Amino acid sequence: MLVTDNEILNPAIHDLPPKDLVKRLCEAKGSDYNNVKYSSHGKDFFIKYNNTTMAEAHAQLFFFTQVKANPTSTIRIPEIFHAWREPLDGTVYIVMEHINIEHFASDEQRAQAITELITIKPPPGVFGSFNGKPIQHPFFKDREAHIVYSSATQLEAFVNRVLAFLPDTSNRCLTVDFSNEPLVCYYADIYRENFPVDVDGQLWVVDFQYIGVLPSSFMSFSLDIRFKHPLPAPVRKTIPIERSKNLKPMYRAYGLIQMAVSNFCHDNIEEESKAAVLTSRNLTSESLADICVP
Repeated sequence: MLVTDNEILNPAIHDLPPKDLVKRLCEAKGSDYNNVKYSSHGKDFFIKYNNTTMAEAHAQLFFFTQVKANPTSTIRIPEIFHAWREPLDGTVYIVMEHINIEHFASDEQRAQAITELITIKPPPGVFGSFNGKPIQHPFFKDREAHIVYSSATQLEAFVNRVLAFLPDTSNRCLTVDFSNEPLVCYYADIYRENFPVDVDGQLWVVDFQYIGVLPSSFMSFSLDIRFKHPLPAPVRKTIPIERSKNLKPMYRAYGLIQMAVSNFCHDNIEEESKAAVLTSRNLTSESLADICVP
């Protein structure tokens, strides 16, 4: 198995489409799509492209390996056969196992799958994404941090820096504290279609773009925000991630981060933040409740 920053290849897989064929298939399908099916000698391949990253491929490989090694696992993850980044334009292609989808998971099945993913022990030395690139998480503007954070302390300082622009009516600023939180594998995109069930009734997990290792508050944020098929409260409670005490300040910071251009990542943020802060004065407890699952 070849695994580098720019390529993953399992040479034992027969009938893999060559790179030039993969590129032609994707170009023919067009930029309005992000996947194409390819068949060769009775074997089906799923090819993912368009806004795909090697961080996603490395994350999927990690979780595939962990799940495959667990004899009690109830989920499956598509095996990656070939993934690479084109050196000229940076386009990433992922050729993986194809799933014959029959339907999508129930809320209870989603909770079961999420529980299994987040209880996997994070790989040593990993913080944020699985290949050292910026964090991919809905908390950030455009779902991506604009710099690489190397520790919970650094990330906490960033969030508190944002919160310093948002004093309440008593001129006090909320703060977050990640110092006593475990680092967990988070899976942030709990959209129902990411949990397909195949024709044999097997539950799968797909789409590993918004995944990584962060303080547990970020998994709580993903579970408790109103976005793309939130889990009902009774089902949410079955997932072993407590509703974080940091959620209120995180929601408040989130509102401003979505309006700021650069996520407050450069030193001269005063002018950039003025308009966003003025708008954020309307971030009342009622408006924050609109994005929070009770």
